[in-house]
Amino acid sequence: MPALPSPNLPRIQVKYPTVGLDTQWGTQVQIPLKRTQGVMDYTLNVVLGTPTGGSSPAFAVTKTQPVIQHITVQADNTTVFDVDTPLWDEWNYLTTKGADAGDGLHHTVQMADRHARHGEPFQITLLPTWKFNQVTMIVTLAPFASITTGGATASTGSLLYVTEHAIPRAAINFTPHLVKKLMITTSVANGGDNDLTTFLSQTGAYKALLLFMTTTNPVIGQASFNTGYAGGTNTASDYQQVKLNDLVLDKDTYTVSARSALQALFSVAPDTGYAGFVWMDDDEITKMLNLANTKLVTAVDLNIHQPAAATTYIRALKLEYL
Repeated sequence: MPALPSPNLPRIQVKYPTVGLDTQWGTQVQIPLKRTQGVMDYTLNVVLGTPTGGSSPAFAVTKTQPVIQHITVQADNTTVFDVDTPLWDEWNYLTTKGADAGDGLHHTVQMADRHARHGEPFQITLLPTWKFNQVTMIVTLAPFASITTGGATASTGSLLYVTEHAIPRAAINFTPHLVKKLMITTSVANGGDNDLTTFLSQTGAYKALLLFMTTTNPVIGQASFNTGYAGGTNTASDYQQVKLNDLVLDKDTYTVSARSALQALFSVAPDTGYAGFVWMDDDEITKMLNLANTKLVTAVDLNIHQPAAATTYIRALKLEYL
């Protein structure tokens, strides 16, 4: 079967100017990105300063209560990365075999896809920044009150460090595959079948779909963001299906089985609330769920089956090859 080629090219590291955070809590910060190399990933590291005001001010930051709540990367008019950080950090935790557990202070924004079994990035899926007129990262910062305790009202000395890990353009002798990492959201309420017939877009080939289910809607900028991501549930949906053309069951698995499959593949157990599917578990591109041919695939249905009527909020990360 066709496999993704694995060039072994040299890498470089480029740092960006530090970004001050103390006056920007609860806002979106735009970071212009360089357009010279083939980017493998961007690393974001937050160094917290000193909280002030109140009686006993302190920062309270965790994986589900992060400083940065959402990250977007746009290349001209194309959004190539757009995910809540707790959801992305879970995928990063799985693909690094638990080495990068996430702490709400650092994030590795992978532009290149990774081999599911051994974690090495596919260099052929890097982001060719030179092909675009403008590449921008947008980070959404948490409101100050949601990441502090003790009545803190302000901070001093909080900084964001951004580093680019890339391959020199002169060394790239291949045409990269663009892989989008995008979040999809919805909610379901019915007991029994909940057919989501417009949830999965037919724009490319799916390598993986990571589902997170919670009973609290994680709204960016509100307290429910933290409680939503901290309150995942493994029991709201007992099984999920991916059905094609109303007839073909591409996936049909219990939640507990899907979670076990993720643990077997990545060697670490997913956190509570996470399940999903990995179609391409190695480098064989023909394993992916290709939905782009709308003549062959005329309908796609993600069925979220609930044993009882309840409102469940779904956040899904899709890795889609175009």
